[in-house]
Amino acid sequence: MPAATTHPQPELTRGPLATTDEVAAILHKSVAALNQMRGRGEGPPYLKIGRRVYYRLGDVDAYLESLRTIPPERTRDSR
Repeated sequence: MPAATTHPQPELTRGPLATTDEVAAILHKSVAALNQMRGRGEGPPYLKIGRRVYYRLGDVDAYLESLRTIPPERTRDSR
């Protein structure tokens, strides 16, 4: 009997998934606003599984980090 060959399985998830409701709460947005952002190609990357939309929490975190702004240092002369 020949040895069974194993094929590597693709990594389907890279961390926990969150629903649109959960991500809207994280981003302090309404679900409708998050849906509109997704329709415009804005916001964090998402996955569609059937009709459902999911977000990887790592992608949401990276999206938030991309919005981070560090204010410039103030000097005495800039008042």
